[in-house]
Amino acid sequence: MVRRVLAGERLSVVAAAFSTTTKTVTKWVQRFRSEGLGGLEDRSSRPRRLREPTPPETVERILALRRQRFTGQQIAKE
Repeated sequence: MVRRVLAGERLSVVAAAFSTTTKTVTKWVQRFRSEGLGGLEDRSSRPRRLREPTPPETVERILALRRQRFTGQQIAKE
């Protein structure tokens, strides 16, 4: 995708070829330009920081329920 844009192909054509949006194509091209090949590697979507982290007691309770094989929905109900 990035190679095609850098070779001069229009963003809209490349986006259509990859069944994505021009915004996504632009994001990947910008990552490549600023970081090189390393910028194209998968990244975690997890936020680096949370405004209010989950209290440790809640985390422990969730972990205990997960060990009991509770599903996400069951944990939410608890």
